[in-house]
Amino acid sequence: MKKNIALILLAIIVLQGLILAETAKKAASVKKETSVKKAAPAPTMKAAATTSPAAFAFPRKNMPAVTFDHSKHLKQTGMICDTCHPKIFTQKRGGNPITMPAINSGKYCGVCHNGEKAPKTCNACHKKA
Repeated sequence: MKKNIALILLAIIVLQGLILAETAKKAASVKKETSVKKAAPAPTMKAAATTSPAAFAFPRKNMPAVTFDHSKHLKQTGMICDTCHPKIFTQKRGGNPITMPAINSGKYCGVCHNGEKAPKTCNACHKKA
C-alpha cells in the first residue's frame, strides 16, 4: 500500500514538473518574440486578463447580439493581445468589417471559430441577453 502511494506521489511530482517546464517554455517563447520585434513586452496571460478592455456588443438584425469579452478569451485560452492584434483585428473601433460570410471564409473570428480550434455554433457567440 505504501509503495502504491509513493508511486502516485512520484507521478504527481513528475506531472507538476512537466507543467512548470511547459509554462517556462511558453514564457521564453513570448519573451523571444517580443525581443525580436523590439516592441514593448507582451503581457502575460494574467496581466492581459486583468487589464483587457471592457466587453462590448455587436448588435445584429434578426438575431441576438454578439458580446465580445477580451478577458474570457484570454483566461480560457491563454492567448495574449498579440495573438489577434494586429494580425487578425485592427485595434481601431469600427476598423474590422466583421460579417458572417467573412467569418465563414476564415477571416476575423473565423480564424479560430472554425469548429476545430473553437466552436462554430451560432449560440456560442450569439446569445440572448
